[in-house]
Amino acid sequence: MDIQTFVSETLRQVVDGIRSAQKTVAKESTGAKINPRGITALAKNANGQRQPHDIDTKLPIHQIEFDIAVTVSESAEGKAGGGLLVAGLGIGGQKTAATENLSVSRVSFTVPVVWPDPNTSQH
Repeated sequence: MDIQTFVSETLRQVVDGIRSAQKTVAKESTGAKINPRGITALAKNANGQRQPHDIDTKLPIHQIEFDIAVTVSESAEGKAGGGLLVAGLGIGGQKTAATENLSVSRVSFTVPVVWPDPNTSQH
């Protein structure tokens, strides 16, 4: 797998994962938000530091940090295959009896999240 394909596929899967989480959380009506739009940093947290808050709910925005090891495998035969492996789970790819080259990369990113509103009941 070349670098362009690796970067493109990795970013697409991260975006798809965030979109999927946004849809799921929105359906649950908990008041939680994944990557909220309106952010303000006017309020202070318990330690006296300014912390981003959601403009609509006034709830604090927390940063969820992801640090993922991604294994990319390529078959020496050059067959359609290879794929991204995250935590040992394959995405795409094909098994062959040929020798495979493995490379491991790390992908780190954060996603802002507003936790469920304690004043909103779950439906």
